[in-house]
Amino acid sequence: MVKYILTQTQMDAVNAKGEHILVKGIPGSGKTTVLLMKLQNIIEEDPSSSILFITFNNTLQKYIKESLQKDLEEELQMNLDKLNVEVSTYHKWAAKMLHRINKYKEPVGKDTFSTFFNELSGTHRYYKDEKYRAFVEEEIAWIKEKGIKMFDEYKDIRRTGRGTALQANDRKVVYTILEAWNSYLHANALYMWQDYANVVNDNINQVNKQFKYDYIFIDEAQDLSQIQLISLRKLARKGLVVAADLGQKIYKTDFTWLSVGIKVQGGRTKKLSGAFRSTKEIMDLANSLLKHDTTLNPEDIEQEYDAEESGLLPGVLNANSYQYETELVAKLIKDIQAQTKADGWEPTIGILLFENHRIDGWRKSLYYSNIQSEIIRDQYGSALTPGVKLLTMHGAKGLEFDYVIISGLNDRFPLLRNRLEDEINNAIDTNRRLLYVSMTRAKENVYLTYKGKPSRFIEELDKEFYRFEEY
Repeated sequence: MVKYILTQTQMDAVNAKGEHILVKGIPGSGKTTVLLMKLQNIIEEDPSSSILFITFNNTLQKYIKESLQKDLEEELQMNLDKLNVEVSTYHKWAAKMLHRINKYKEPVGKDTFSTFFNELSGTHRYYKDEKYRAFVEEEIAWIKEKGIKMFDEYKDIRRTGRGTALQANDRKVVYTILEAWNSYLHANALYMWQDYANVVNDNINQVNKQFKYDYIFIDEAQDLSQIQLISLRKLARKGLVVAADLGQKIYKTDFTWLSVGIKVQGGRTKKLSGAFRSTKEIMDLANSLLKHDTTLNPEDIEQEYDAEESGLLPGVLNANSYQYETELVAKLIKDIQAQTKADGWEPTIGILLFENHRIDGWRKSLYYSNIQSEIIRDQYGSALTPGVKLLTMHGAKGLEFDYVIISGLNDRFPLLRNRLEDEINNAIDTNRRLLYVSMTRAKENVYLTYKGKPSRFIEELDKEFYRFEEY
């Protein structure tokens, strides 16, 4: 098997036995490495084992498959395609399962709910005020993610993560809209994304007949929904291995391990110590940001990280009024490449942006500055090869780069327009964790850039842990 150099706590997690195993740890503590090592041990012991590995997104799916394929070929002389191992996102996997049992429907389009909502009529403020459309849509998604099927269950359930108070009458209106929405979906042969997990769970016996999984691995489990985790737990015949870190939660998921039936009490939870990706300087800066989170428990914020010092402070760079931000970043890239070339190596440099639609424009601008770059999006591009990579902050989750440059951190991030006033804090917390995750993708150093007025998150950073430059 692959000869990783593991710490004692990592080895304990790899060797842990039990029906359910939870691996916890800060960014760079080796959670994914432990999962891959544990998977390879199973393959070495029994190559016929049926294994499902669920990843967070398409980009991470490709990264995991590439890493696993390389390790299997080099150390076990095995081809991943010849084994009974499936690496997939939850939605891709669920869609395939529903095709197999003839329950598949197309997902809703971007504006489908808006079209439906505009046709509603009623006297409650949820009907009359357009600003509540997104609120109601998110609440319906939450109900489906919890696997709730009856109003009596919804009306009494503790509701977290919503700033706007949901009184009994408000909940009744939401559920009435949900029932009308379900009728609309049925009439148009559509599913919400959240419906896929519910239909899988409702037909779990049929799904189980299609594929009998011995083991299921779940990476970045904190961002899966309750009903997704329930359905996966029911399919694992021999073992379920889960990696998670609440400090890296970037979606509005809401569950406890007990609520999804995953038994992680006692020795079933393995907490990894140490940070082996990022330097102490990067972790100090990232944690100075995370400490402002209002939803996490102190133990999820004040985590110990035994990271090595590099002597290099991260940078916060402001483009002056006479240049584009892309010009600043191009100069920074050239400086990094010149230094690493002099040291005899070529790094991976991840350029992370919040908005996906800006990536193509950035690639063109960097090209005009004589910077060749590769876009990582869905199944395209690789984080394993040297060079400059362009991708979203969401898409970078689970990946790592030698250097990370997070750009566009002006006062438009986070985007808070069209948010209800008492929902703003939740949006700020979610985006703060997204920035935290993005910063901790870096191994050697991280740079935050902006033009104009800085993001509120720049103001939250401890000035002791970064150097500021204005170009």
